[in-house]
Amino acid sequence: MTRYLITTIVACVLVIVACAVLASERSGKWRAVRNSYIEAHPNCERCGKPATDVHHVIPFAVGGPELDPDNLMALCDECHATEAHMDRHYDSWNPLIREEAALHRAMVAARPRNREEAKRFVERFGKCFQVAP
Repeated sequence: MTRYLITTIVACVLVIVACAVLASERSGKWRAVRNSYIEAHPNCERCGKPATDVHHVIPFAVGGPELDPDNLMALCDECHATEAHMDRHYDSWNPLIREEAALHRAMVAARPRNREEAKRFVERFGKCFQVAP
């Protein structure tokens, strides 16, 4: 238990330090760009819930443009954590988040409500889930 507690504390300290370093490297314009983007895109661009976060499609930390609106997406907390960062792994990201978000919205819009619609749904979207060898 003690080893777990120490490991957890060390991990938390590392995250705090990393956040402080990243925050110190951010442009002074980030807050205004973020607020402007959320105002222009008030709903999550994946699920449609109210947006709470602005996600960098190519993370700022790995060289993605910080202030370029073409590199930003408005997301809710849940989609930001689980879809954009692949299940809360903030050291990784989903490079296909825009495409995945568009597919998700299309699938929600086409939700089947009977067997015939289900058949068309599978014909339309089934190929999206075939994994290449």
